Amino acid sequence: MISTTIIQNLIIYFARFVPVRVRKEMLKQPQNARFVGYEEVKADILNVSEVQALPDFDSFVVSVNNKLVSDRVKNSRNFILFIEYGDIKVLTANGVTRNEVGLSVSVACELNEANNDMLNEAMKMQRGLELMQLILTDMREESKNCGVLEFVTSPVQVMPLDPSLFFGHGGWAASFVRKQIVI
Repeated sequence: MISTTIIQNLIIYFARFVPVRVRKEMLKQPQNARFVGYEEVKADILNVSEVQALPDFDSFVVSVNNKLVSDRVKNSRNFILFIEYGDIKVLTANGVTRNEVGLSVSVACELNEANNDMLNEAMKMQRGLELMQLILTDMREESKNCGVLEFVTSPVQVMPLDPSLFFGHGGWAASFVRKQIVI
C-alpha cells in the first residue's frame, strides 16, 4: 500500500526551509480550480514554523511539470529550492509495509555572464552548498528523532547542476531515497 499523502507530506516537510512569503506565492490556484482538500493542505504548508526557514530562498518548487518549474526558476532572483520525486517502491516484510521514494533536492541560483565573474560564481556555488548542507543536516537529525521515517538514506550523492540544463541556474542537487513505514 502506497501512502496516499506521500507527495503532500514532502511539500509540507520541505516548506520548513522556505520563508512563509515564498510559500504564499507558490499557492495561487484559483478557488474554482482547486482539487478537493487543497485548502487543508495549503493551511498545513502555511502553518509550518519558520524557525528553520532560510531567507536565501525566494522560490520553492515541488513539481514534475516542466513549464511550472521553468517559470519558477526563471523568475527567481536569489536561491530556489526544487524538490523532485521519482520512483516509489512498496516493500512488505514480516507484516510491515515500507514506502521508498527516490528524491532529488536541488538548491540553485542564477548564473549568467552578465552577473558573474569567476569569483562571484564560486561564492554563489559555495553559498548554495552551505544551504544544501543545512537541509541535509536537518533531514538526518529528523530521521534520528522519528521512528517511522528515514528522510535521508546513505549514501547521499551531491552533484553540481549544469546551468545549461537548468534554465540558466546552477547549484547543487542531492539524490537519495526516503523511507517511510506505513502505519
